[in-house]
Amino acid sequence: MKLNRVTGLFILLGICLVVSGYLLIQFMNAKAELNNARVYERAYIALEALAGVGRMDGSVHHHADFKVYVNGKELPLYTQKNILANNFAHMHDDANDQNVIHVEATGITIRHFFRTIGVELSRKCLMYEGTSYCSSENSTLKYYVNGALNEDAPDYYIEDKDKILVSYGPDSEVQKQIESIGNNACIQSNNC
Repeated sequence: MKLNRVTGLFILLGICLVVSGYLLIQFMNAKAELNNARVYERAYIALEALAGVGRMDGSVHHHADFKVYVNGKELPLYTQKNILANNFAHMHDDANDQNVIHVEATGITIRHFFRTIGVELSRKCLMYEGTSYCSSENSTLKYYVNGALNEDAPDYYIEDKDKILVSYGPDSEVQKQIESIGNNACIQSNNC
């Protein structure tokens, strides 16, 4: 059966309309994805501003050794659920790297890091697994950075090769606790 010219033109026009419609839908989807990406980008920037945390753009890659003691006992913070719990500041899955904080963004404080692994800190209290340890006459919460008592903690910004101690309990154990902090941060930073 022969098709006449009018029928052929209608078929060609139909094909063009279908292809054009498909391309228009693809264009609209791409435009919507781009707009969503812009919305997400703006939301991310707003969250950075609220949290005080900067971007993970590779400009920061700090490592800090740390330990946390409660009444003379080290808290078991190196657990499977805490490894890589947060992209901004985390611990790696490496037996030789158990007490090293890896900082990947600017603006990371001691409080930021410990919150990601389930430890809430304030100047006077430490909360871990539902129990609060707050400074009292007999026991105090203390923060040491690089061997010195730090009054700014937990709002201290973590720097490369810091040695951080969070200690709750009597002062008699502090020196031993400071000495127990490892030297793995400098190994991770390749600048021992």
